[in-house]
Amino acid sequence: MESVSEVEISWQDTSSKNINHDKYLQVLEKYTAERALPSLSLLIYTPQQGIWTGASGYAQLEDKTHLSSAHLLNASDITAMFSGVLILRLIEEGLLNLDDPITEHLDKKYTDLIKSANKITVRNLLNHTSGIPDAIQTRNSVLDVLNNYEKKNSPEDFLKYIKRKKAEFAPNEGVKYSATNTILLMLIAEKVTDADHADLFQENLFPAIGIQNSHYKNSAGYPNPEGRINFYVDRLNDGKLENITKSLMKQNQYSAYGHDGILTNLYDLHLFTNQLFRNSLLLPATRSEMQIFTDKTDENNMRYGLGIQHLRTKKGAAWGHIGVSYGSTVYVFYFPDSDATLIFQTNTSIETAEWAKDAIMDFWNEIQDIALE
Repeated sequence: MESVSEVEISWQDTSSKNINHDKYLQVLEKYTAERALPSLSLLIYTPQQGIWTGASGYAQLEDKTHLSSAHLLNASDITAMFSGVLILRLIEEGLLNLDDPITEHLDKKYTDLIKSANKITVRNLLNHTSGIPDAIQTRNSVLDVLNNYEKKNSPEDFLKYIKRKKAEFAPNEGVKYSATNTILLMLIAEKVTDADHADLFQENLFPAIGIQNSHYKNSAGYPNPEGRINFYVDRLNDGKLENITKSLMKQNQYSAYGHDGILTNLYDLHLFTNQLFRNSLLLPATRSEMQIFTDKTDENNMRYGLGIQHLRTKKGAAWGHIGVSYGSTVYVFYFPDSDATLIFQTNTSIETAEWAKDAIMDFWNEIQDIALE
């Protein structure tokens, strides 16, 4: 069992002054106590009330270590949102272009494993219109992970999962999220910079955002920095949670390639969204390009910009990303109509447990009703 320590909030916390303080806490406690989620942590920003953070449940179930909103979570697919911004910043530097064919920047050993690689562009990877199947979600990949959480996969290994698979659609003829797109983007980043993509995160992107509590593959102490929570999965959808922390962290260390793997906290995710949507992380022209969303939607009614998702909610459009991996679910969304941000995490997965998926969707809708009323 991976030990988890208590963590103190390091930012100025005025949550108790928020007019909805008690309501937020009651909702968090409802979904951990009554709906059995092992933990929930939440950050809400509105222009009227500023930042509110809170948490309920346990960072470690076994010894009932209480969760803090400062604990480090597994960002899951939110990592891909960081990767998209990294690529856009490299484009701003003139190292590549949105409409470059990926064959210009990838070695033949990779492109030979991709159908119609010469017709796929960097833009197609960013907005998930490439048609490349999701290597993470292939049957063999899923079975390999479920049977051995510690399996090591290189980018080439991931691509071999889709070698014989048909494209989901021809480039630009559809939209579907694929972690393979992000893995390829990081290979491109490494090619055009002659640097490890993890170093680009740590030495370029994180300092530009101004975050100090986020960790990725080459960070000191990764994948077990102080303050990281434990992660649980219900493999059989029977309500029994298994601690998979050790295996999940090894998987991040060995196999994450820009599509997963960042360990961070709610406040750093807030700083990221604030810099991305409200400030100068990207040039104005780049940010406008990023926010051009696909006309088509995927099977979850999601549209895609460059590295970000567009979700239609009961409170209007939301821009950001959903992160789902074994043992972790994270939502990070900016609501442009109200200039608000909603971020939450739970340390269990919706991939194998319908009860957790239902609870998370109900929580997401209920917290919007309070925060954005």
